[in-house]
This record gives sequence, structure tokens and C-alpha cells, in this order.
Amino acid sequence: QFPTVPSGTPPSRIIDRESREAPVHPVRRAAMSVASLERKIRLLCCDELGVVRVAEAAGRDKIDDLAMTKRWGDADRTRRVVRCRAGEDGDGAGDALGAPGTCAASGWLAIGRKDGTVEVIDTATGNDVGGGALTVGGCPVGVQAFGPATGRAGARLITVNELGEAVVYDAEVEPRHGGGGSLASQLAPLRVVQDWQAACRWRVGESALCARVAPGAASLAVGGKGQGNDLKVYDIETQKVTYKAKPPPQNWLGYRAPPYVSAIEFVPGTDSKQVLVGTGEHVVRLYDTRQDKRAVMDLSVGETTITAMAVSKDARFAFIGNAKGQLNTVDLRAKQVFAKFKGTSGSIREIAAHPGGEPLIAVAGLDRYLRVYNTETRKCLGSAFMKQALSGCAWDLRGPEGEFAAAAAEAAAKRRKEKAERAAKKTNASSEKKGKAKQKTSADGTKTGEKKEKTKNTKTKRSVADADDGEVVKKKKKKKVLSE
Repeated sequence: QFPTVPSGTPPSRIIDRESREAPVHPVRRAAMSVASLERKIRLLCCDELGVVRVAEAAGRDKIDDLAMTKRWGDADRTRRVVRCRAGEDGDGAGDALGAPGTCAASGWLAIGRKDGTVEVIDTATGNDVGGGALTVGGCPVGVQAFGPATGRAGARLITVNELGEAVVYDAEVEPRHGGGGSLASQLAPLRVVQDWQAACRWRVGESALCARVAPGAASLAVGGKGQGNDLKVYDIETQKVTYKAKPPPQNWLGYRAPPYVSAIEFVPGTDSKQVLVGTGEHVVRLYDTRQDKRAVMDLSVGETTITAMAVSKDARFAFIGNAKGQLNTVDLRAKQVFAKFKGTSGSIREIAAHPGGEPLIAVAGLDRYLRVYNTETRKCLGSAFMKQALSGCAWDLRGPEGEFAAAAAEAAAKRRKEKAERAAKKTNASSEKKGKAKQKTSADGTKTGEKKEKTKNTKTKRSVADADDGEVVKKKKKKKVLSE
């Protein structure tokens, strides 16, 4: 029962009984707050010191506040990162929840280092996935990780090194229980419960400069420098060549330049049938494996070696970066240069298109800046100074629920770390206490020994003194007898 409203109360102070809202359950309130959150902009970058850095912005409309928030790893130039790639779904689509980019493998980042090692890390905590680093026998030129797929229950890691050796690694993952468990357990990246095991390996050429795996881990495209190292496409299951590009025709001087493949990308939405290739002669070629062995598009772009490429989700535009810092857009339908971007300087090492289809690309290069561009207006929406020359970047595409799961996973990892530190501290304190007790016991034993020794010496002295006194008494008695 509401109390009677006193006379003279202002209308603004009068509360109608029916206008009161029912109390919201705390769990429902949390769910509502998670659902109402805006998707964060989160990018991961790798630099030439081997450090992984994270840059974040509060939302799509706040990219101008993009800034570095954390870093993982120790600086070591001998272990600098040369390749990095975000994890992908094993079937090349979204996950079981139906949202693209929120598959379990999207919480992984595959990294290839100059010292010939490859590792997969968790993008929420920076911890290794699958038992740590793998040695691949040479500098990696291609590395990608995939989640479970139809007909394959485990995770898959594919690497190619500069010596032309391709290796496929498999690992078991912790099984999911549909509909059960917390939100964090449902959306957090899959936990690999087995070390990476080599499933197959084969030679893809005498050498390689770049390699790319098609969505779904069905095909592998490889290219290099020199005769016999032009574009080749392999079927990963059979390890056989399914497409081999023919060299371009001779020029008017009768000269045919040797192959120099510096960048490769599969065109989305073509079932891995179209491959885009960038060369050291600043030429972009488009190959269609269903048609002729020669390129269906041959276009000169920029002024120097093409170092990075990305293709839009609708497969209409390609974004081309080169060693001079030039960033261009190529219209794949019209087969011509469409537009140029401004603001970049220094060699571009990576161009990452937004996996969710947003008109955004992230650009990383040797000028130490990570930039995000709008591909429609070609304006730089935000940039972050990352302190070191960058060698790669990747989107960490999570929805609010995924961010909640990542935060929960990170908090759990932090708790485990703190618990381990406390246990180590406790062990150290216990060992120190035992050491002090041992030292004290040793000191007490030494004191007891010294006391016993002192007592023994005193007794010895007394016995010697008594013996001397006895000798004196005997001599006096002897003298007295002789005198008598």
C-alpha cells in the first residue's frame, strides 16, 4: 500500500503506482548491457623486434582515438615477426552461432618468425596455443591457422618456408557442448589440448617468397622468384598441383622477364578459383583457374615492388601497397587503377581488409604507424603510433559477447597467473624459512659443540693440574722419608 499523498505536494513529487517499473533481474540486466554494447575496434600488430602489440578504439565512430593498449613478448630482433595471419573458420564461413568473425579460431593469431619458428597465440591473453613454437626449417613465408571443419574435428596449421617446404599440422581441441556452459565458455577461443603434430609435408618448389591458403584450408597458392617459381596452386589433401600459371608473353624486344611473385591473395566469393598476384615489376595479375593458364588481367600499379594486397569482401576492389609507401585501389571489374590513398609513408608490409565486410582496411608498415582507412571515402579514420617498424597486422573481430568472453578469459588467465605467483612466493618463503631453521640448528649445534669442547678442555686442564699437584706431594713425601 502506498501512503496517502499529503495535501500541497507538488505534482512532480507525486509518483503514480502504475508508472513504477518492475525491478530488473541482475542477470537480465547484465545480458541487456552486453547486448547494448558497441563492437570495439581491436587490431593486433607485429613488429621487427618480435613483439605483438594491441591497438584499440571504443567503437566504429571513435576510430580517431585508436591507441596502443598492451604488448606481449620480449624484444629480440633475431626473432622478428615476418608473417602473421588471423585464425579462420575451418569451413571458410561463420561459426555455429551464425555471426561471421566470431568463430573460435578467430581468437587465434598465427605468427611466423625470422628464426624459422611458428607459433599460434590467443588474441585475448597472448598465451601460446598448441604447446608453443614449432621449428619449420627456414624463414616462414606463409602461415595460417584454421578451426575445426566438416570432416575434421581438430585445428589445422599450415606453414610454408623459404626453401619451398609446406607442412600441415593438426591438433585436437577441447570438444564443445552445445548450449551448455557459460557465455565465456561458449564464445571463447577453442582450447587446444594436444601439441601440433605434422600430418603431411611436401615440396612446392625450389624456393618461395610468399604463400596463401584459401578459405577453408582447401588450396594453397605459392610463388617465388626465378624460373619455375611462378604461381602454383596445390590441393592440400592430395598435395598435387591443380593449377600452374604460364609466363607472360615476350615483349617487343623478345625478352620475357623471369617470375617474381611478391604477394598473393585469393579473391573472396569465387570458391578459391581466382587468385590475385603482385610482382616485383609492380604488376598486378589476376588468374582464373577455370580459364586459360595465363592471367586474365595484367595491370601496372605504382612504381616499385608490390609488398601487400587485400581484396574487398564483395570481390570488386583490390587494395595494393608497395615498397615505396604507395597505396592504390584497383577495380577488378574494370581492370584499372581506381583511386589512390594518401597519408602512408615507408614500405607497406600488410593490408588487412575488415573480415566482417565493413568498408575498412588496416595498413601497417615501416613508418611505425597503424592506420585505418574507409575504403569508400579513402579517408584515414584513425592512426596509432606503435613505436617500432611494423611487419604485419590483423583484425580481432569480436562482437560484444565475444569481447565479454575474451575479457572473462583474460581475467581467468590473470587469476591463474596471480595464483601461480602466490604459490611460487609461498614456496620461496617456505624454503627460506626452512633454510633459516636449518642455519639456526646448525648454529645451535656449533655452539653446543663449542661448549662441549670448552668443558672438555677445562676438565683436561683440571686433570693435568691435579696430576702435577700429586707429583709435587709425592716428591715432598720422598724427600721427608730420605731426610729421616
